[in-house]
Amino acid sequence: MAHVGASINVAPLVVSSDEAAFVFDAEAVDVVSLVIFPRSTVMLTEFKSLPPLFEESPDAVHELAIARDIYEHAVVLSVKTEDQDAFERDFFQLKPYYTDASSRLPPSPQEYPILGLNLLRLLVQNRIAEFHTELELLSSTALENTCIKHAVELEQSFMEGAYNRVLSARQTVPHETYVYFMDLLAKTVRDEIAGCSEKAYDYLSMNDARQMLMFTSDQELSEYITEVMLTEFKSLPPLFEESPDAVHELAIARDIYEHAVVLSVKTEDQDAFERDFFQLKPYYTDASSRLPPSPQEYPILGLNLLRLLVQNRIAEFHTELELLSSTALENTCIKHAVELEQSFMEGAYNRVLSARQTVPHETYVYFMDLLAKTVRDEIAGCSEKAYDYLSMNDARQMLMFTSDQELSEYITEEHPEWEMKNGVVFFQKAKESAPCKEIPSLQLINQTLSYARELERIV
Repeated sequence: MAHVGASINVAPLVVSSDEAAFVFDAEAVDVVSLVIFPRSTVMLTEFKSLPPLFEESPDAVHELAIARDIYEHAVVLSVKTEDQDAFERDFFQLKPYYTDASSRLPPSPQEYPILGLNLLRLLVQNRIAEFHTELELLSSTALENTCIKHAVELEQSFMEGAYNRVLSARQTVPHETYVYFMDLLAKTVRDEIAGCSEKAYDYLSMNDARQMLMFTSDQELSEYITEVMLTEFKSLPPLFEESPDAVHELAIARDIYEHAVVLSVKTEDQDAFERDFFQLKPYYTDASSRLPPSPQEYPILGLNLLRLLVQNRIAEFHTELELLSSTALENTCIKHAVELEQSFMEGAYNRVLSARQTVPHETYVYFMDLLAKTVRDEIAGCSEKAYDYLSMNDARQMLMFTSDQELSEYITEEHPEWEMKNGVVFFQKAKESAPCKEIPSLQLINQTLSYARELERIV
């Protein structure tokens, strides 16, 4: 990868088609683009043998090869950044190298994957006429390529209404770069299925709806329904447009996001929790004066505080706390999180662990278990340094497990270096730390007194 970047920078070194294969490396796209693109535009203006003029020169083939490699890289980068306009622009500049200049260049291993990507883009954008125009321009060899056949089969399935084949094709993409357009196509297909289902049925069970839309979980179905429904509401944040149904729409949206937050806890997805809570928060702040209080508000606000504590984001914990009203601070859910943070900061780990038995809401169990694990790891680390061994009974009490089996499972999973033998837990001693150097006390005292005298003179 570094070699290709260097050859582009320094100049006249041939960048072969084999070397150009790095552009489909997901990690290479970000790194190499920083090297190539600030200089590529300037460099290509100096090449006279490029389309549309194709002037003859001794370096014509070399220049054409470099330009093709750069544009191929640009096309793939546009997919990675999900920029369809950039894709169309870059593909338009690349296309002559696959047609007019093809006889002067060796074949590129990226040609068919990129041509297939373009067909997939046209299908996603419902530009079917252009799809078939591009298809007719391809050679018989190209039509036999896996990437091209993938796009053709998708178009046929889409036109026949065989949406199940379109959705299942997401699992068999010929290259990872196809995933972006396949996800867009899957959304188009699901929107079509949803529209037909809405007209054909008054209601469907979650299971039937999930199967019909080919989702793998209720959470995916819930997120899709949320997205579809909320796009029709104009009174939601951040615009808050006035409408006769504004309060009703705000209430529905708040209920949906509250459901999403709780669902993210049940599925143990902290990233989803943060995303859903971020979308829910304006309904507890900016829209609070327009909506009746929600019984889920304080439990969810407490959940968020607990999440920040588990993730050791203490500064954000206190920032969120300062934004709460005095009424909120008196709520059991909020007080539970505040007391936990105080106990954790004081090192009162026994109070943190025992708080697991008195959670104010069932949804708190997931984060409390994570916090308990953090605390036990801290206790275990201190015990390992303080003792050579402990009896099973003492270790169990110290780590606040209810049985020897729980202790045994914890040691097996988290501390396999410990040894359990004859009812005793033996800690593997850490490597002896390097001997501490003697502190030059007298020298430090003399320096400090010297600084004090100098300060007196200055004053």
